[in-house]
Amino acid sequence: MGQFKVNSRDLLFILKDQLEYGRLCRLERYHGLNEAALDLLVKEAVGFARGVIDPLNAIGEAAGTRFEDGRVTAPPEFRTAFKQYGRDGWTAAARDPEYGGQGFPHMIRIVVNDLMYGACQSFNMAPSLTHGAAHLIESFGSEDLKKTFVPKMFDGSWAGTMCLTEPNAGSDLGATDTMAVRAGERYKIKGSKIFISWGEHNLTENIIHLVLARIEGAPAGTRGISLFVVPKVRFNPDGSLGAGNDVVCTGIEKKLGLHASPTASLSFGSRDGCEGYL
Repeated sequence: MGQFKVNSRDLLFILKDQLEYGRLCRLERYHGLNEAALDLLVKEAVGFARGVIDPLNAIGEAAGTRFEDGRVTAPPEFRTAFKQYGRDGWTAAARDPEYGGQGFPHMIRIVVNDLMYGACQSFNMAPSLTHGAAHLIESFGSEDLKKTFVPKMFDGSWAGTMCLTEPNAGSDLGATDTMAVRAGERYKIKGSKIFISWGEHNLTENIIHLVLARIEGAPAGTRGISLFVVPKVRFNPDGSLGAGNDVVCTGIEKKLGLHASPTASLSFGSRDGCEGYL
């Protein structure tokens, strides 16, 4: 018996009778949905959280993650669950169908995320961060970046992270030292980041890092910071994976809990070979 407890009747009572979430389907963007479809998705999410995600909690805390030679290994059950999570549509339940989403209201995203975090927080940080990174690219990236990265992140083929904190710039992002130097249509990235949740792992073949860096010549402080898409592994024009992108994990934190969620320190461009996309 797992530790995850949820009362589906109470959950649906809140959503249907108190919040009346079915009214969202009257909006033009959700005209193809109805309350019955929302109910079905919530019930399926409860079942997925109980049956697939909840068992990972005990597995993860017992096995943890292993760091060796710059690589982090997670329990094999995590890798299987991550791929199923994306393939079944949970990562992108509320995102644009054009890039692999299911097109449900954002409220459903909140419900799904709450259920999955309740079942196993250490695991769900991985798809949750992937969703956040992909949605940023979906919202602000060029059409080429969207087509290249977002579908593979939404379907569980690739993972994503947020890389903000640095050894000398914790909560003060204005002190960011990571640099970006233009090299044609791309940028050379050089710097270090710390406390990066799921910054290195073997759940996927590629990890897409969203990295805060300062373009050479940019003003000091937060006004000079830009956001770059930095894949762990480069890719070829046909979409296949190529050589590494000079992104190296230098260690993971030793923590009191969440042992199955690696908190990584990352080095970008230590051999002057890291490229990113603005």
